[in-house]
Amino acid sequence: MFVKISKDNLRNIILFKYIFQLLIAPIFASFIMDIFVMIIEGFTRGFDKCFTLFYETVWGMPVWIMLIVCWYLINLTNILSVVPFFKLIADSLSKDNVQTSEIEFTKIMPMYELQCLRQSKRFMCDTFSRKKNEEALIYDQNNKKYRFFWNEKYGDIEELKKLASAQTLKISYFKRSKIIFDCQIIQFVAQADI
Repeated sequence: MFVKISKDNLRNIILFKYIFQLLIAPIFASFIMDIFVMIIEGFTRGFDKCFTLFYETVWGMPVWIMLIVCWYLINLTNILSVVPFFKLIADSLSKDNVQTSEIEFTKIMPMYELQCLRQSKRFMCDTFSRKKNEEALIYDQNNKKYRFFWNEKYGDIEELKKLASAQTLKISYFKRSKIIFDCQIIQFVAQADI
């Protein structure tokens, strides 16, 4: 399923997407909110006083820091992706960071750890991408979850469509973050005769 990309390239891409999601997007959004607040303050208090607003404090914090905190509170579900992000960093620094195993595929869930404007594209940097994406949590027979990030530039879409009818998978994943970088279908669900 991931025949067009190497595990190192996939790790670097996902690492960039997490950095964008957790650091760059909130700062960019708060910057836009800062400009919006400055325009409103400019019309209400005068444009000569709108720049001093950001040096004023609210609850002991400067207004510009308060806007970054507000953005993080609005996107609270992204806090759930902080732990996998740090685990992916640990995988990047470790030498023995890869595991391969066969699992019984029990269920697939939407990626609730990431939140974005478009639910079909969970990473903010993929919001305007036209490429087909699939972000999901895959659970095995022991209710252990693995993170599945697939993009059409990683492999063939026909292989991805077969995943829904899979029963046994052979997966290779990063040990701590459990991000799958190779997935092969070993056995399909047996069709009942009607």
